[in-house]
Amino acid sequence: MGLSHEELGTKLGEKASVIRKIEQGKLKPDNVLARKLEHFLKIKLLTPLTELKAVSVSKVEEEGLTIGDLLKKKIDET
Repeated sequence: MGLSHEELGTKLGEKASVIRKIEQGKLKPDNVLARKLEHFLKIKLLTPLTELKAVSVSKVEEEGLTIGDLLKKKIDET
């Protein structure tokens, strides 16, 4: 959109440093900020829980997966 970090931050009511860190991948936006970004930039950042594939408890126990592993797996699949 050609906006600077400062301009986007002002439009969203956030500091430019927060926008910069999100863009660099150093900060993950909370749900409120993610929704603001989705609305303003007309993009999709959040995925409803119902879209995540169910994994059986026995498979999790067998493989020793953590919630973080499952989320990373989901991200890698998309």
